[in-house]
Amino acid sequence: MLQKLQMEPSLTQKMQLVGRIKVAELLSIPEPEFEQYIKQVERDPLFLTLKNKYRIISYRKFYEVKDKEPLEFKEESIAGEAETDLQELLDGNFEVLPLLKKIGKIVGEDTFRKILEGENNIKSIIKKCNLSSHEEKIFREFIDRFQLRQIINSSSFPSSTSPQYSRFFLIARIEKENGDLFIRPANKDSYLIRGKYQINHDRFKKLVEVGKIKKADIDEIVKLFKKIDLINHRTTTIYQILCCLKDVQRKFFQSGNILDIVPFTQTQLASWLNLNPSTVSRAIAGKSILTPQGEERPIKFFFSRRWIKNLIRKVIIQEKEEIKKKVLLAPLTDESIQERLMKYYGIYISRRTVSKYRKLLNIPPSHLRYS
Repeated sequence: MLQKLQMEPSLTQKMQLVGRIKVAELLSIPEPEFEQYIKQVERDPLFLTLKNKYRIISYRKFYEVKDKEPLEFKEESIAGEAETDLQELLDGNFEVLPLLKKIGKIVGEDTFRKILEGENNIKSIIKKCNLSSHEEKIFREFIDRFQLRQIINSSSFPSSTSPQYSRFFLIARIEKENGDLFIRPANKDSYLIRGKYQINHDRFKKLVEVGKIKKADIDEIVKLFKKIDLINHRTTTIYQILCCLKDVQRKFFQSGNILDIVPFTQTQLASWLNLNPSTVSRAIAGKSILTPQGEERPIKFFFSRRWIKNLIRKVIIQEKEEIKKKVLLAPLTDESIQERLMKYYGIYISRRTVSKYRKLLNIPPSHLRYS
């Protein structure tokens, strides 16, 4: 009996470890594979029965995600998977960009990306868009140049690099509306639009009790519920990260000025969301967002200590302006810079760290500035 009692905590710990491993695995897979996994689960006849017939599974939308307006086709949509120079691709031909916008609006952003990647038949697109022979020539030449550039760019990487997921996967856009910010998913089929799954466990129990759900099916249903919980964990984690990022970096998203980025680490974010830092790291890996200014940025871009340098630079710029206006009588010491970072940005760093970053920025100490 005593041996059994001693074994139970160990078994519980093992089960918890298995759960963490499964969550970590799902968080680690690339976004396209995750979306395919969701589709596979939702096509399962058992899932469809529980959702449509028994109404045990439903969706709960994410509050801060908007999906009513269609995505506007933008110039960055033709950027493709490599660091392609748009101006060079346009090659001085002012007819190209309006034509690409026309095609993009007709076929949609997802289809346009597939055209660039060679997954769609160009003839069917030309027919669908009713392109003239002159427009067809311009479009084909652009596609040829684009795909040639992709081959050249990809050849500069080691052969071990996987081309399928070589770029960051765009998952959402942060947009401005009436002075406020909101999240818009990158495509109309995004899980961010559907939200998270809700399972009505009480209804499930009642249907089992009255015999509408056979006891022989319970094990398979429980397995499905576990898959749904894992999906919910990933989708909710990503949603929470986007919401937090939107709020913390609000000033930057409003202005587009890189000096307005607030230093914010993944560890801080994990603490705010009550998550393990490794969970945050896996959740944002390989993912990007579009800023309101139309720039695609990897999510990791916003969680870097290098922004401390930018804030110190910003404080020095303010210092110079205040000295000109005679608001300040002398340059700020490292200690004073430290105090300002805390007062205006809520960032605490040691005076020694301020000194280190100031030197990296080639900014002289206070007694040598403006002398």
